[in-house]
Amino acid sequence: MHLLELKNVSVAYDAVMALQDCSIYIDEGEMISIVGSNGAGKTTTCRAISGVLDLKGGEIFFDGKDITKVPGYDRVELGIIQCPEGRHLFPDMTVMENLQMGAYCKRGRADAEKNLKYVLNLFPLLGERSGQAARTLSGGEQQMLALGRSLMSDPKLLILDEPSLGLSPVNVELIFNKLGEIRAKGTTVLLVEQNVEKSLRNSDRGYALENGRIVLSGTGEELLGNSELRRVYLGM
Repeated sequence: MHLLELKNVSVAYDAVMALQDCSIYIDEGEMISIVGSNGAGKTTTCRAISGVLDLKGGEIFFDGKDITKVPGYDRVELGIIQCPEGRHLFPDMTVMENLQMGAYCKRGRADAEKNLKYVLNLFPLLGERSGQAARTLSGGEQQMLALGRSLMSDPKLLILDEPSLGLSPVNVELIFNKLGEIRAKGTTVLLVEQNVEKSLRNSDRGYALENGRIVLSGTGEELLGNSELRRVYLGM
């Protein structure tokens, strides 16, 4: 049984099809990547899994249960946590207050103290900046905070939408190293990234999206060695 499975999922914005017959799966403990160019349907896939968007067709299963009609706030309680593109922090709240907001859901409240200790061990800088307003942090620090806030919700499946967007090479390296630590702790990770090479090198498997359709799938190494993917997405 897969932890997450999308079966022929389609999503439309009005009359425009953003995702068409998309079928993917993730097993517990895996880290997989969904790659593709702008407008390929990557963020739409994330939002469909999180319950932010209604499906035009298909089904979504999580932990053996059909969650196609389950609202987003109930999916959070099941352990599906999304760290969105652009971070979406509470800018005038402190670092600590932002982290505490991650534990607002019932799932997060249950082990809030343990999860906070884990987050501050993972990102010691957040402890040092705990009293600062989130808006005063650098881009890399804000991404750490967004990721830490997501971890406060105790995810069973952590969905990351473009976590390296706009970051310096040093911070990109840091974020990917931390993802390795998060995954090693047992959290299943779904990574959506434009940094194709970096994401696939760190993933067990990957899917390539083009115009809302899955066009390639395989292990990270297989996809990196695929000449078509290298031509279209890596410019090689």
